[in-house]
Amino acid sequence: ALLCEAERRGDLCRSAALLQSPVLETLPGLKEASASLAASRFLVAGHMEEAQEVLQRSRLESTRKGPAFGLATAIEVASGFQLCRSPGMPADLDAPHHGQDLPLTGSKAAVALAFALRESPRGSPREVCAALERFADQVLKPARQWLKIAGGAKAAVVDQALLDTPLHGACLEIGTYLGFTSIRFAACRPNSRVVTIEVEPEHAVVAQCLSLHAGVGHQVDVWTGHSRDILRSIGDRYGGGSSQIRFALIFMDQCGSRFWEDLEILLRQDLLVPGAIVVADNVLKPGAPLFLWQLLHGKGRHHFTTDIVSMEEFAMPGVEDWMAVAKYCPLAEAGGDLQPVLPPKAVLDLEWEAQQIRGRAASPGGVPFEAWHAFSERMKSQLHNLGIGPRSRARAAETGQKPDC
Repeated sequence: ALLCEAERRGDLCRSAALLQSPVLETLPGLKEASASLAASRFLVAGHMEEAQEVLQRSRLESTRKGPAFGLATAIEVASGFQLCRSPGMPADLDAPHHGQDLPLTGSKAAVALAFALRESPRGSPREVCAALERFADQVLKPARQWLKIAGGAKAAVVDQALLDTPLHGACLEIGTYLGFTSIRFAACRPNSRVVTIEVEPEHAVVAQCLSLHAGVGHQVDVWTGHSRDILRSIGDRYGGGSSQIRFALIFMDQCGSRFWEDLEILLRQDLLVPGAIVVADNVLKPGAPLFLWQLLHGKGRHHFTTDIVSMEEFAMPGVEDWMAVAKYCPLAEAGGDLQPVLPPKAVLDLEWEAQQIRGRAASPGGVPFEAWHAFSERMKSQLHNLGIGPRSRARAAETGQKPDC
């Protein structure tokens, strides 16, 4: 909460100090990453001495195998600092360091950060995203673990959305996780601001490190906090009136139970440009039944034209998932019956089931792939009974027009 408020107020020095708090610094594998971000914020605020002190302390405490060692060195070089190095530390940090051992401790996010920094060169968004996909496919999938990023066939759906998105307007991602999609947005729309919201400070740290490593950190604003709070304070963060930020592309990857409420906040605050594209992930598993029902049969049908796309879940073979792609058509609300329609009990029951399996997925041990398959099939059957289902299927191997990124 303190970090969220410091970011909202634009207090770079306070947020830099909070990034060095014991809570973040004691997270396995992320101490150097947090220090690098703190130093970068001191630099932006013009506090060179504080930035140099943070980097110097991090350098003396770090090892060559630290996941954010190269990132800290890049900040040193960019700022012109001459900091001491431990004996024997090599200076060649521009190339990927294949063959280095990954840290054996730390969260999935911390190990993914180490892998991506090791496997991709600085300044290449494409290679950073490819490294995250390889981590999911080559490291986690054989261990029957999953990385929640929109890779594979899901990336093809996002590519099409990028092509269909209005040219003017910012990009919004709700549910940053590691920053996979926000990095792709920044690379594909170099003249657009990318705003991304993450409730977990650890994930926000990883996403910012990867954005800096990819060379798009100047484009991507990672806000730490709950989506409902940050979306309601967008005016405070970017200014109101004629300068109010508005979004042309929205990617929803937060908890599915929040999809509709967050979209309503965007509508009430007039934050969507006409023709904006909303892409919502994981609407079949764990599922977002209320969101889908509102778009197709409820209030949302007056504001959006919606398609549902089916695909195999990325790095989870044999498990089906859906993405919803909705185009904002504000003139559509002029026709039809505008009276609100209450969702049937069957929708609310499915919403409860989705929330239950989310809880299981977040608990130790998670949900096995086989259980996800069974859940996906049951959810699909129940949604079909409500007149909700996909009209197309996406595949990762499909070729065709892609955004220039």
